[in-house]
Amino acid sequence: MGDDSKITLLKQLGSIIDLLTESVLDGARRMQGMALKKEVDAFLAQYSEERIEDGRARIVRPGNHP
Repeated sequence: MGDDSKITLLKQLGSIIDLLTESVLDGARRMQGMALKKEVDAFLAQYSEERIEDGRARIVRPGNHP
């Protein structure tokens, strides 16, 4: 019996193909994280003057204030 099958092995999700791809994906993740941080910072700055009845900030970064 010969091996004449047409089966193609697929890459597993999350597996790194090569060092260049890993480097590009890592850079893209960092850029995305930086962009998201800037968006959150801009949103917080936009509402920084908003206060609730007791004087605390209405909108805060999660984990920084009660």
